[in-house]
Amino acid sequence: MGRASLWLDRRARLLTIWGVATVVLFSLISGKQVHYLIPALPAAALALAAAPAPRRVWGPVLACLAVAVPVLVWAGLLSTGRAQIDGVDVLTLGPVPLAIAAVVAVVGVAAILSLGRRAPVLAWALAAPVALLVAHVALRPALFEHFDSARFAAELGRDPAAGVAIDGYPYQGEFGFTARLSAPIDVLEDGGLDAWVAAHPGGLVLSTRDLPFAAPPVGEAWLAGKRLRLHRVP
Repeated sequence: MGRASLWLDRRARLLTIWGVATVVLFSLISGKQVHYLIPALPAAALALAAAPAPRRVWGPVLACLAVAVPVLVWAGLLSTGRAQIDGVDVLTLGPVPLAIAAVVAVVGVAAILSLGRRAPVLAWALAAPVALLVAHVALRPALFEHFDSARFAAELGRDPAAGVAIDGYPYQGEFGFTARLSAPIDVLEDGGLDAWVAAHPGGLVLSTRDLPFAAPPVGEAWLAGKRLRLHRVP
């Protein structure tokens, strides 16, 4: 099927609307999870299965570089403090992950280019894994530093019967799964902290504020631009 008539095909329009709409709608949600992309995967698989066999050698190379180069540039800016995540500096991204990611990019692009001359289909099949691997190696430390909810999981799951509450944070279910909680976390409204603390001795409170407890927080980390502190109620 020619490119000019591609949009005239009802099947192509269906797959395009299906995939693009899924990505756009879930991108509008402030809290993003990997499994949100699952509804778009069938559309992508059907589109790839129906696509004509690629012929150009440089196509998969350019597609891979279109992802890998911006990722490496952004990672470099994050590591030098010239860029931030949610207005917060990244402290854990050093030169080693960047160097490894750059090596992966060079080796991957060389492999794609070599395959492109002999087996273009395999070259296209390799483009996405190489780009994703570069992104994973380059950005994993920064993303885990700012978005890893599992850092609180061990303490939250230690005594869930005493109750868990969250205060001053736009909670979207991040901790229920990672801490394997069987009961929901109480999301406190303004002014509801004192009453909850009085009713839940020994409970746990995740808050963006310094709470007036004698003991220091049992955990503290950045999450989605908020500095969260985990306090155990006396």
